[in-house]
Amino acid sequence: MDEIIIQYMTTSGLHKYESFDINSKEIFLDLRDVAVIDLTSLIWCLKLEELNLRNNKIQSIDLSPLRKCLGLQALRLDRNLIYELDLSPLNHCIDLEEIYLSHNLFKQVDLSPLFFCPRLKILELEASVVLNADIQLRSNGTWPKVLLDKFHRIHWQTDESA
Repeated sequence: MDEIIIQYMTTSGLHKYESFDINSKEIFLDLRDVAVIDLTSLIWCLKLEELNLRNNKIQSIDLSPLRKCLGLQALRLDRNLIYELDLSPLNHCIDLEEIYLSHNLFKQVDLSPLFFCPRLKILELEASVVLNADIQLRSNGTWPKVLLDKFHRIHWQTDESA
C-alpha cells in the first residue's frame, strides 16, 4: 500500500503528521488545531474527491498541489483564520462541486479560477466578502450557476486593477 504523509504544525507548536493511502478519496484533517499545513504530498492523490480542513486555525494555505487532484469535488476550509487565498489551482478541478470558505478572515476573494469549474454548485462565503473576477470572464456564457447567482456581487476587474 502506497502512502502519503501530510505534515502540519498545531497552534501550540507541535509538529505532527498523518498518513493516508495514496488512493484515498477523502482526507479529513478537521478539528486538529492545525495552524500550518503542507499539502505538497497531495500531488500523488489522483483519486482525491474531498479535502476537509475545517475547524482549525489555518491562516494561510497553498492550494497548488490540488492542480493534480483533477477529481476533487469538495474543498472545506471553513472555520479557520484564512485571510487570503489563491484559488487558481482549482481551475484544473473540473469536477469541483462544493467550496466552503465561510467563517474565515477574508476581505475579498478572486473568483476568476472558479469560472472553469462547470459543476460548481456551492460556494459558501460571508455576504461581507468582496467578490472579484477578471472582466474578460464577464462575457463567458458557460458560468456555473452558483456564480451566476452571485453576479450582482462580483466586482469586475481589468488586469491593471487586480
